[in-house]
Amino acid sequence: MNLVRSLSSSVPFSRARLSSSVVGDAWGRWSESAPTQRLLRLGVLLLPLAALWCTAGSGTRPWSWLSVVLLGLSVVWAVVPDSVVGIVVSLVVLVWWLIADPRLDDAWPVVGATSLLLAHLCAALASSGPARVGPPGTVLGRWAGRASALVGVVVGTWAAALALAGAPESSTLWGLAVAAVVLVVGGLSLTLRAEAEG
Repeated sequence: MNLVRSLSSSVPFSRARLSSSVVGDAWGRWSESAPTQRLLRLGVLLLPLAALWCTAGSGTRPWSWLSVVLLGLSVVWAVVPDSVVGIVVSLVVLVWWLIADPRLDDAWPVVGATSLLLAHLCAALASSGPARVGPPGTVLGRWAGRASALVGVVVGTWAAALALAGAPESSTLWGLAVAAVVLVVGGLSLTLRAEAEG
């Protein structure tokens, strides 16, 4: 019994001190980070929640517990933006969108997809360098152009889906639509790769 007491008294941190130390360390890293890094990590934290709640505009509110789970995952993703938690966050949002099944004629699917894309862009930029130094303006400008192109693809895909939803079923029409999307995405990816290498 005396051995247990001596071991427990020799432990330097209690649980309360350990948790306050972790919170203090996280706050110290946040306060020392560059303003651009703070903004990017705030985007990683809030944009997935915005994407999740976009279904409320179509009449289906997310479950409260799902919002809490997504918030916890988003906090982890904001702290460690280059982790696989980003994939889990995206899957949670996408599965919810499949369950909610929003109307296609609303603009909310575009807003949700854009929010999710911007969250991934913020995570990529936040993980591209140390937290104390934000990405340079040239990098931000380059990625802003790429984000605009991706948002254009989202809007174009939504517009094509709206047009096809009212059209009669035709395998030729669907084949042309899929080919057009593949060409646009393929061309965009080749352009971005050439720009990155050049």
